[in-house]
Amino acid sequence: LDIDNGRYRAALKHALELAEWDPSPSNLLALATAYRELGPRPVDRRLDEETYDPRDSAGGRAKLMRTAAGRMAGQTHSRRAEELFREVQVLQPSNADALRGLGELFEVDGRLQEALQAYSKYLAAAPNAPDRRAVQLRIDSLTRATSKSRR
Repeated sequence: LDIDNGRYRAALKHALELAEWDPSPSNLLALATAYRELGPRPVDRRLDEETYDPRDSAGGRAKLMRTAAGRMAGQTHSRRAEELFREVQVLQPSNADALRGLGELFEVDGRLQEALQAYSKYLAAAPNAPDRRAVQLRIDSLTRATSKSRR
């Protein structure tokens, strides 16, 4: 709920508490998702108050990722999210949500081949997923993007 409302730091705090209390795959998945979503966001607008634009669909992330501190924070959060998604896979190999989370993480990080693999594994693990069509569209888009970059 915190993530849906753009409260990324609150989501991380609550997920850390949950995972510490009960390190179950579902709580680790929540923590991984919080780390993936956490990063330079409008909450960090104090770094550049004058040019903050609430209509920025990337949440100010692109501008903040151009700063050294923003890049470092983003890389740290991405690494931690990946570690946690992989830990969920080890604890619960049939957990398709961890695969989707990895796909989303890799896509945002520009690791397109890895995103394609994770999304494909997600659809194989969850053939009746409610977001199947959306994920298939992501796969199609990434396939086009990677084939263009090879030319």
